[in-house]
This record gives sequence, structure tokens and C-alpha cells, in this order.
Amino acid sequence: MLNTVAKSAVTLVLLIHCFLLKRLGLEATKKGDLAEWYSQVITKAEMIEYYDISGCYILRPWSYSIWEKIKVFMKFND
Repeated sequence: MLNTVAKSAVTLVLLIHCFLLKRLGLEATKKGDLAEWYSQVITKAEMIEYYDISGCYILRPWSYSIWEKIKVFMKFND
């Protein structure tokens, strides 16, 4: 089960990465400004919505599903 979850998570991340690079045009680079790059990835992929309170955001349903898979992966790799 873990192997399947890990492969699914990696595949999904790679697909999102390719989509963002080709379709949405990230302005920051991962090597140049990791924080800005990450912010652009999660917002342009529509994984989160920012909330009115500074520093708060809302996970969209499918991004919450990815988060759950990451937690399972991390639990099995302790």
C-alpha cells in the first residue's frame, strides 16, 4: 500500500510541476527563490486559498487529500 501511495503522490507532484511550468508560467525558480516558487506553485495550482487573516489559508479539497497521503507516507517512513 505504501509503495502505491508514494508513487501516486510523486506522480501527482510531477504532473502539477509540468503543468505549471508549461501552462501557467512560474516567475520564480526553485533554485533562485524557493519560498516564492513554492508560493506560486500552490496558488497557481489552486491548492489553497488565502484567508483574510495574515498567514492563514484554506486547503482546497483535493489538496487536503494530497496532505493526507503525505502524512501516511511520512508515518510509514519513521
